[in-house]
Parts: sequence; C-alpha cells; structure tokens
Amino acid sequence: CGDGNFTAVAIDNALAGRLAAEHLIGLGHRRIGMVTGYLRFNDRQRARLAGVRAALAEAGLGLPDQLHSEQAVTLAGGRAGCATLLELDDPPTALIGGIDLLAIGCMEEAHARGISVPSGLSVVGIDGLDMSAHVSPSLTTVHLPIGRIGTLAAETLMALVAGHFAETTMLPVELVVRRSTARLG
Repeated sequence: CGDGNFTAVAIDNALAGRLAAEHLIGLGHRRIGMVTGYLRFNDRQRARLAGVRAALAEAGLGLPDQLHSEQAVTLAGGRAGCATLLELDDPPTALIGGIDLLAIGCMEEAHARGISVPSGLSVVGIDGLDMSAHVSPSLTTVHLPIGRIGTLAAETLMALVAGHFAETTMLPVELVVRRSTARLG
C-alpha cells in the first residue's frame, strides 16, 4: 500500500486478510490459525495478519500467538507452519496462508497427516496464483490483481517521466471461493 508520500499502484492487504477471515467465520469456524511469511521485513504479510486479527476481533474471536506461525515463503514453510499449528492440544479448524504458496503447503501437510481438506481442515490463501485453481482441492483464495498492478505501475511511471501528475491507484481484491473451505459441522 502506498504511504501517501509517493504515487503508488497498490492493493489493500489488510482487506485481503479480512476477507479471508470473514469467509471462514461465515462458515462457522471459531479457531482459525494463520501461517505467514516472516513479518520483520514484509509489510504485506503484516497488513494481511492485521486484517485477519481485526476481522476475528470484530467477531468476538482472537488470534493468539500460538495460532500464528511465521515461516519461509515456500511450500515447505507452509507445511512446517501447518505442522506446528496441528500439533497444538487444541488445533485450529481452519488456516489462512499469508500467500497461496503457504496455503498450498498447509494443504499438503494436512494430506500427509491424513486430514481431509476441507472436511477436516479448511484452508484459504491470499494471492490468486494460477496454480491455486489446479491443486486438489482447488484453493479458496483472495485474488490480488498482480498482473494489473504491474501494467498500471508501468503506465504510471511513464506518465510521471513525461511530466504528468499521477495519483495513487488502489486496485480491488476479491474472495474466490473454491473447494478448500467448508462449513464447520
């Protein structure tokens, strides 16, 4: 997201986290965990986590520290984060991956443990990677218009170089419901 001092093409990462959490809350999940990339140098992951926490708080729920795992942004990181959360005495019924790659890693770890996605564990990602529609089950995700960001950023840069004024552009994000989430029951 732009900081107000510079022209930017951005998305609302907090809204992306909020949409993921609201979807799971709407399905009846009350114990929701999250696997993110390392937060220290990643403002996008911090904003997504903040959005998840805000949605949970508004629903009278929370995201205690033990239900959040920071990992490398890889499939293996998703698996490791999922393993950590599933080994809790009271594991979550749903997980949010801070990016689709982490969420897919969570699904792989659940499958390796014999846990069915979504009947045993619902999983949501944030990105909208093309591969997310093709994993099994297909991943519910918050789609971010990554290609559009690149195109608009290039157009904005060209306008600025030509001496034209360019405003910050905030692009929409949207929840894409697929087969990796189910009503808690």
